[in-house]
Amino acid sequence: MVCLMADSQILAIDIGGSKLLTALVDVHEITLCKGAEDVNPTLAQGENRKRIEREVLSTGFRPSLSALHSSDQGVSTGLNNKNADVVPTTRSQETTFGSKRKKAVLSGISKRLLYKTSQKADILREIDKAIGETFRQTGKDWINISQIGLTIPGLADGKRGDWIFAPFSGIADFPIASILSQKYDREVFADNDVNACAWGEKIFGVCQDIDDFLWITISNGIGGGLVLNGQIYPGTFGGAAEFGHFNIVENGNLCGCGNRGCLEAHAAGPAIARRFRTILDNRANELIRFAAASGQKEFEDQTDLDISAASIAQAAYNGYELAIQVFNETGHYLGRAAAFAANLINPSKIIIGGGVSGAFDLFQPEMERTFWSQVIGTANKNVKIEKTGLGYEAGLFGAASLIYQKRD
Repeated sequence: MVCLMADSQILAIDIGGSKLLTALVDVHEITLCKGAEDVNPTLAQGENRKRIEREVLSTGFRPSLSALHSSDQGVSTGLNNKNADVVPTTRSQETTFGSKRKKAVLSGISKRLLYKTSQKADILREIDKAIGETFRQTGKDWINISQIGLTIPGLADGKRGDWIFAPFSGIADFPIASILSQKYDREVFADNDVNACAWGEKIFGVCQDIDDFLWITISNGIGGGLVLNGQIYPGTFGGAAEFGHFNIVENGNLCGCGNRGCLEAHAAGPAIARRFRTILDNRANELIRFAAASGQKEFEDQTDLDISAASIAQAAYNGYELAIQVFNETGHYLGRAAAFAANLINPSKIIIGGGVSGAFDLFQPEMERTFWSQVIGTANKNVKIEKTGLGYEAGLFGAASLIYQKRD
């Protein structure tokens, strides 16, 4: 029996290195009366955090491949075989917590671009513009918003909501949650973007029924979020789960952190593109084959081609051997690092998210093969490597989920 329905609308703000997204997240909570277990076999079986349903709604908009390609980014929305995924403007996730059923619906997604030169005032201005667009799309206003969830790229203080440092832009010592709370007169919950994605997976995704897992994002860079004993584990100084800076190639490529051989320098979106350019090396025949396989038109030399993780994935899906080779190498690097992590924390799952996860099926086989060849099998025999259940909007769902982390 349904006794009470309580609805809340959360404004989700997802700040990335080069983009900013906002959306409304409508969370519907249905409280079940005592005795509801008589009519709800899921609850009667004690499956307190079982995923009930995942539904993707869309307006039917499908972007062109050129909109997905960028020389300095990973796969923006992912690829599904030969076609780009439909980009939904509305998405729904539903889950059950004890006697409460929650359904989160994402709507009014607005995107603004950020730049390496963007300063604090620029970011605040773009947030305001994005919120205005979200309100225009949904017909909502501040009167409808109960709380704000915010993701922060780089180092963050999740308790205070402070942006400590972002390597991409150099933003530092930015009390952004406090500023936004004063400006919009709403409570703001903020944390590191990957931690938020991990918690979003716990609340709305494929990890609702487990308490120990690693969430990995692969995009412009590679990061990690760690959930242990059912809570985000930030580390003593807020820097836990820096998965992208595991050393996987001795004296390998130079990483942005200053070290050589980091996973990020070999398997993030830009690194995939760099490795592929090295293979092509202006070989005319291979350039022609790649252009055909990735659906690109006439060109004069390599500089005319879009060589990105997205276009390389497209070529791989079309059977181009060199592109397949690059994603196999990517899987090897990821599998090696995942084995390091599993041997240390012994998780139930390793979840892959971020833009490049759109090509998950291209690198998964080699990632799994390498992982199982290097992990301690007896202790980790039940570890599962899965793609995120939250899709490209994981950051927005993650931002909304921070409300529940603070409240639970």
